[in-house]
This record gives sequence, C-alpha cells and structure tokens, in this order.
Amino acid sequence: MRTALITEGETQQRALNELLQKLNVVEEGMKKIFPNGVVPSYSHDVKPGYLDIVFYSRFGTHEVASEIFGVKFLTPERYPLLISSIKALKQVPEFLEVTPSKAKLLEFYQYFRENFVTPKDIDKAKALYKSSLSYKFYPILHFPTQEYIALHPNAALVSGPGSEAMGEERSVQLHGMWASPYALWVKYALEVKGIEFEYKEEDLGNKSELLLQYNPAYKKVPVLVHNGLPIAESIIILEYIDETWADPPHLLPKDPFLRAKYRFWATYFQLVFQTMQKTLLTEGEAHEDVKKELLKKLDVVEQESLRYPLLFSWVEAIDENFEVKEVRPSKTKLLEFLKAMHQKHFPA
Repeated sequence: MRTALITEGETQQRALNELLQKLNVVEEGMKKIFPNGVVPSYSHDVKPGYLDIVFYSRFGTHEVASEIFGVKFLTPERYPLLISSIKALKQVPEFLEVTPSKAKLLEFYQYFRENFVTPKDIDKAKALYKSSLSYKFYPILHFPTQEYIALHPNAALVSGPGSEAMGEERSVQLHGMWASPYALWVKYALEVKGIEFEYKEEDLGNKSELLLQYNPAYKKVPVLVHNGLPIAESIIILEYIDETWADPPHLLPKDPFLRAKYRFWATYFQLVFQTMQKTLLTEGEAHEDVKKELLKKLDVVEQESLRYPLLFSWVEAIDENFEVKEVRPSKTKLLEFLKAMHQKHFPA
C-alpha cells in the first residue's frame, strides 16, 4: 500500500493493481462468511478480535491517506464488505476513544508527504517494487489470507477438528522449495519436534494446483497440510506445530513475556533476511545503501542476541545440530542456486 501511495505514473499503477488484487482475495473470503452481504455490528457481547485490530489500524484511515496522496483504492462499489467492516469498526467505542481525529491525521499525512516523501524515496520505492515483481522466490509484502479472514468474530464459524484429533500426526505434508529459507524453517521445526512428514518439492516456475489451492492469497511456499487442513506462512506454521504437538522439545517458551520476546526477534530476523535478499537484487550505489542497512540490522542482533554473546557463535552452534544437518542443503548446491539467480537478474 505504501508503494502505491508514494510512487508515480506507471510504477504507481502497477503497485495499485497488485494492491487491488490482494484486496480482492480478502473481499472474496469475506463473501463466504457473510453471503447476505451484511457485516453485523459489534456490541457489548461481541468485541473486536485480533484481526479486526490489525485490519482497522491499517485501513481505518484509508480515506485520509487517499485524500492526501491522491490515490483511491478502497471503494464501496468494489469492496462493499471491506467498507462495511471499516464502518462497523468505526463505531466501536474503544476504537473511537483512541483513533486520532481526521483533522489531526490530515495534518500528519500532509507533513509526512512534504518532509519524508522525496524524489529519492520514490526512486527507492520504484526499485523495490521492480525487484519484487521479478523475484518470485519469497514474499516481500504480507496480507491476511482467506483462512485468517474466516476467523472474524462476527462470522458463524464452522468448528474444525478437536484438539485431540489435531494432535494426531495421521497426515502431515510440507510443500516447499529446497532453497527457500522459509520452507527450511518448517523442516527444521518438524525434525526438532520429531514429527514424521511427507515433503513435496514445488517448482516455483510451474506451481502445482495443490499449492495454489492451499495458499490462494500468496501462492507461495511453505504450506503445511495437517490432516487435509492447510496452514501458510512460516512463522505461523512454526507456532502451529509447537501448539499442536505440545510435548517437549518446545520451540517457544511457555512464559508469555519470553514468547513475546521470541516472536519479536523472529519478526526482526525476517526483516534482516529481506534486507539480505535486496543485496542480491541491487547493484552500484543502491547495493551499497542496502548493504549499510543490512550491517546496521546485524549490529542490533549482535548487541541484543538472546542466547549467545556473538551472532557468529550462535549460527555455528545451530549449524552443528543433528536435525539441522539432516535437512540443510549443501553449500555447493546453495552457491549454484544463488549464482544462477544473480545471473538471471544481472546478466553479463
């Protein structure tokens, strides 16, 4: 959404088209939950949930952003259920109490545009957007999938299998791509937990119908399929594994504060890795800028490392783990893959 707001011309139109496609996925998912086209109001008994908070914080002020940046992407004609949800959430007393006024938001967005959206910002956004179009291996942007939208608190939920049934291994499949670190996360977790699974290698240039069916929003790996039910997004899959197979060893600590801290660093590591990706997709001055950004992020990790005083020692310790060695691709294979990828983007 940010790229669609701060870019111009053809780049802005392409970013806007991608944003609209993602919003279409959300709208279609909501149609299955609210087939009559009406989103019920919230009440004293029905409070907003996790997804409502995330959704409203992102899109509740869309009208103000559109007014300042001149880009309208959420319209009642195209997204009636999304707009209805926003309207319903706007009436929630708890949200009304803390949401900034329209005048204050207009002032902020205007200041942001005048002081922070410079021609250099637009050039960076264009370069990032161009790289995200050509680089098909890993997701850069993240939006809620249909399955998560189905957890709307006002929806008439269909209960899934009970916890006892879900805890059985019966059928565990992992759709991945051997060089994807996100798929490797899940492989490592399954191995560490001692869970038997069937691995299905995906050709990301010719994705299987099953992958597209299991992950209609991202159309990316990894996807874990447990007893026929698909779960997408690597960090979400890791938490699902730890909660479903509750016996030790645990991937996350039981203490809520420590769990929150681990989640924070897992998210931060994702940002670090995405910055590493950008170093592969840039050259010249842009490459040096990204490299500096990456080193700053690694400095933070080094200073705040949770388990070891030095990041390199941490990596070495994990690298010696038996379960990690079992599924880790060889250095030679990874080098060949990365060289081929670089050659594809920067042919000599």
